Amino acid sequence: MMKLSMMLNNYDPDNAEYMDYYERTLYNQILASQSPIVTDDKHNSTTYMLPICPGAWKSSELSDDYNSFTCCHGTGMENHVKYQEAAYAKTADTLYVGLYLPSTVSWQEKGV
Repeated sequence: MMKLSMMLNNYDPDNAEYMDYYERTLYNQILASQSPIVTDDKHNSTTYMLPICPGAWKSSELSDDYNSFTCCHGTGMENHVKYQEAAYAKTADTLYVGLYLPSTVSWQEKGV
């Protein structure tokens, strides 16, 4: 759905709903799948699932570096290196900021 919303945003960048959806999903689902806790055998491990019922807790079965691997690792690995793809969109004369994150943009055609 994130890929679709990004493509729809590129098609119609004046409609902010696409990137609103993308940003909510990025922060609430994708970023939430990675744990910032670092131990001897876990370096930014990922969750197996994110339950959505009220009061639920992320799965306590976080992956570790050597002893666990789930199908979600394969399908979600690309997420954390693709943030820059949706940060900006442009038309012939307008540059749109899709995500507010630390970044730099160069638009050589416009001298920006």
